[in-house]
Amino acid sequence: MWWLYLSKDSLWSAYMHSKYHRQGEMIYKSPDSCSWKRICHASSIGAELIEIENGTVRWKNSHMGNFTLAAAYSEVRQRRGASLSRQMIWDNSIPLKFSILVWKILRNAIPLPSQLQKLEASVNHVFYLYNPVQQIWKVFGSYVLPDISTKGTLSQGLMTWWLSFSQNSFAGRICRLVPVVILFYIWQAYCDITWGDTAIFFPAIKHQIATFILKWGIANSTKKFARPFPQLSDILPDGFDLQNLKPMLVYWKKPATGFLKLNIDASFTSSFSSGGAIIRDEFGSFVAAISFPLEATNALAAEMCALKVSLEWCHSQQLFNLQVETDSMALISALNCSSSTTNKTIEDIRLLINSSSVHHNFREGNKAAHYLALLSRLSRRSICFFSFKSLPQLLKGIVLSDCMGMPYIRFK
Repeated sequence: MWWLYLSKDSLWSAYMHSKYHRQGEMIYKSPDSCSWKRICHASSIGAELIEIENGTVRWKNSHMGNFTLAAAYSEVRQRRGASLSRQMIWDNSIPLKFSILVWKILRNAIPLPSQLQKLEASVNHVFYLYNPVQQIWKVFGSYVLPDISTKGTLSQGLMTWWLSFSQNSFAGRICRLVPVVILFYIWQAYCDITWGDTAIFFPAIKHQIATFILKWGIANSTKKFARPFPQLSDILPDGFDLQNLKPMLVYWKKPATGFLKLNIDASFTSSFSSGGAIIRDEFGSFVAAISFPLEATNALAAEMCALKVSLEWCHSQQLFNLQVETDSMALISALNCSSSTTNKTIEDIRLLINSSSVHHNFREGNKAAHYLALLSRLSRRSICFFSFKSLPQLLKGIVLSDCMGMPYIRFK
């Protein structure tokens, strides 16, 4: 308001000037309007931040002389030095989603029950003091910090990690990365058990953390990543060959001319199962998609039901000439196995489509269908999409990336 009064030649500024700007001084009296009083208060602060050039008011610390709220706030706010936690979690080598999560954790800004309902679960309990979680911290800490303690608070534990090595050393980079990764996967597991109706399995969390650290080392093109963790391969799942771990590119491929591609996927848990399917044409353009709940007793049965429901839905929409793609090798084997004729679902699928029209792609190339399968787990109902505009924002991004031939990275 103060800037508009000084810089704009308007009816309002002329009125305010003639009524209140007495004898050229920015002062106010008790009967004056609240707006004029606010202008006078702002003038006492902003007078040093402006200059007059050729009769025009300019903002000093702007190249164009323009006023912005951001520039004004920057001038009047109280500045503090960057904290150690800020320096450690905001690093170019750490994925942004990890940094954002840890930033929220350290500020008690995540939706734990203690924050939403004032129950007993707290940040320190969930992320640091819970016994199985402490074991995760000890496992990874023992490779770098043999005498590491898991007593105290989460903030104290993070400081122990961050201050153990020089920030510029490779060990320092590792000690900056690992706590952030641990917190991310603990939060992911907490969300799964709280809202996803799945049982938590702590060895699997350790596998995820160890795998990510090793892949991070490969992505950063360095062989040093194993030095701080000489026994890290002991944590990895069976069959994980560290020496031969190589990245590969996975693509979603457009169907042949005159065909439609149907990607399907299923999500199975003991309490709820769901499926998803998406159809795209020979140009990679979106045609239709569906997300739906299922009844299944195991993962393979869920994949079978998802394929059957998807094919029946396609026929109901008069969508034919389909090339089907799934990331389930077990489903493809069941379709090609002659002994599966006793399975009613397999028989129904074979009546709907030739088994030779069902092909395999890796999970990375089947992301759109996977997203739709998870979507029904959240909504607990069937959802159909018939236009690109109606798709969720994340799914739009996946469809566009696939259409442009963008690759996904998979480690084999």
